[in-house]
Amino acid sequence: ANDLPTARAILVGDPELARSEPQLVYRLAQVDFRAGEYARADAALSDLLDEPTTRNDALFAARVHNARGAVHIREDDYAGAKSDYDAAIALLGNSGHASERGLALTGRGAVDAMRHDFADALADLGQARVQLEEAGDALAIARVDSNLGGLEMDRDRPEQALPYLKSSATTFEAYGAINELMETLASLVSDNLALLRPADALGASDRSWILAPRVTDPNQRLNLDLARVDVFLALGRQREAAALLGGLPDDATESNAFVARRLHVLRARLALAQGRDAVAATEA
Repeated sequence: ANDLPTARAILVGDPELARSEPQLVYRLAQVDFRAGEYARADAALSDLLDEPTTRNDALFAARVHNARGAVHIREDDYAGAKSDYDAAIALLGNSGHASERGLALTGRGAVDAMRHDFADALADLGQARVQLEEAGDALAIARVDSNLGGLEMDRDRPEQALPYLKSSATTFEAYGAINELMETLASLVSDNLALLRPADALGASDRSWILAPRVTDPNQRLNLDLARVDVFLALGRQREAAALLGGLPDDATESNAFVARRLHVLRARLALAQGRDAVAATEA
């Protein structure tokens, strides 16, 4: 539920985890990931993979690779992410562990979709769904559907993306999975804008705006703000777009590269709409 201080307190205070330092480090790295502390999470997980105790436990090593793969995606290191997911799948083999294998296939499918390797992405996401249905993991299945929606968007098929995104958002909301819900609502905003349905995009933005105080990752929060600016610009509500942009930092060099670029894109679009051509050119 993105209550990270409580999550940390539970983990640090757990006597079983206290006796198993690698497990504690792994869990705390997952919290760092949710907090947007990607470099710290990456370093902790990489150190774990260098430990003999990790290398001697194939299932735990696969889990650590899966966690680091997710971090690498946020760091725009798609090659590193794919390498981690490949390693997790190889470690798991065909020896069961359907949930962890499904997670690895979902991650690899997401990376392939981002790299526009659509055939490989569809194969992995389809197999991931089979594994996760076997595991009975409804939340993880919703993650697959959200990624399928993203894949359809990347293939310029926004109409086909909508059912995946809507159904996964409903599941995430039911489970209180804030991180996943916010990402899917952001995709719904983009998808509806691509379909020239700004009112529907505003509806998705309004849903996410209510939950904004529970967002813990600064990258995700900035992207939420920028998605709302995008909607305001599509609706011609320049004053609201300018007010929201005015409260954001001049630059976002510490953020995910995509989010950092998007900040300048939206500033350029607003300036152009207001007739401030020189500012638009500078931001572009």
